[in-house]
This record gives sequence, C-alpha cells and structure tokens, in this order.
Amino acid sequence: PGIVHAITAAIAAVGANILDLSSRAAGTPAIYVLGIEVQLPDRMTARGLESQLRPVATAHQVELAVAPVADEVL
Repeated sequence: PGIVHAITAAIAAVGANILDLSSRAAGTPAIYVLGIEVQLPDRMTARGLESQLRPVATAHQVELAVAPVADEVL
C-alpha cells in the first residue's frame, strides 16, 4: 500500500469522513500533491488530526500540512 492508502486509513481510524480527495503531479521537477477535504468528528481539531497523521507522513517521507477551511471558501 502507498501514500494514499496510509493517509486515508489514518483519517478513517480517527473517525473522520473524507468529503473530497484529489491528487496530481505539480511543478518541475514534478512532485505528488494529495489534497483531502475531511469532516472531523466532534471535539477533534485540525491540530489533533495533524498529530495523528504526522507519524504516517514521516514514515512515508512526505510533507504534511493540515489547515481548517472556512465553509464560504468551499
């Protein structure tokens, strides 16, 4: 299993729902970009999700950024 499997499994493990997922190659040289919109369970914050995903990102040697998005942006 690869990066997508590992990250989405970690998201599911904390009880979050994946609302949207996209991936693409960007830049020169090309890098793989994975964007995931999630609905967090009650009482979980973006920081809490990031702390759960950080070990997965480290194990797969990828950068990780987690940020809340306002509803009006969507």
